[in-house]
Amino acid sequence: MALRNAEEARAKEAESNRAIEMTFGPEASREIDNAIKVLRGTIEIAITDFSNTISAHGAFDMSQLEAIQNMSAVH
Repeated sequence: MALRNAEEARAKEAESNRAIEMTFGPEASREIDNAIKVLRGTIEIAITDFSNTISAHGAFDMSQLEAIQNMSAVH
């Protein structure tokens, strides 16, 4: 199942890339790829920072995690 999903995702990605290149040119496809890489890096940093914050506060049980999520949603 996972292999089939991965194959479908790759096929959709290739189709999307072709559509982007035909519509906006090959440079647009490269710019989108670069933007996605930057976004992934930013998400990884945010997850690491969040994990470090949780560890620093000793928040390992679900009630503490939920409290942190609620505080984040308010701010």
